[in-house]
Amino acid sequence: MNQLEWIKELVEAEDQSIESGVINLDPSYNQKRILVQETLNFLALLKEKFTDAISMYNDLKSSPVGNIKIYTIAQTHGDFMLFRNGYKMLFSLLEPGSICIRFNFIGSQMLSTSQISESKLNSKILDDQLIIAKIKVFNELVWTYKDQEFKIDYLIKYYLNVFTRESLN
Repeated sequence: MNQLEWIKELVEAEDQSIESGVINLDPSYNQKRILVQETLNFLALLKEKFTDAISMYNDLKSSPVGNIKIYTIAQTHGDFMLFRNGYKMLFSLLEPGSICIRFNFIGSQMLSTSQISESKLNSKILDDQLIIAKIKVFNELVWTYKDQEFKIDYLIKYYLNVFTRESLN
């Protein structure tokens, strides 16, 4: 949350208290609102960074065949997916403070059960993966994967590498 946003919210809350004559002493309400907004902001940042990386990837390819596309998921608050050759990687808000990364293969009915099992065993990417927000001291919010903090650029690099490898036809 940038400085202007939180100061604006502080002023709005004060104005609302003055107008209504009621002071809200429940800090958990603000934490929930912040968590919802930060989750949506993080999804938007992920989409922006994936869009930039995918654009560079597609531009550097010698042929438009097999380009990666990125789509916004309709009727959601920020979900999006990467798509190529029947493979989808979905990023969705599971709940405030929790983002699910899910891999799907549209053409799985064309694969034998042993091929699907082999793909799951070799890649381990078909299980849902969760990115979880942790609130630290002074309401600092950090994003974690398996309880470890990470840098977003490494997340983009890792998942784009996995996606390109798995979706290669």
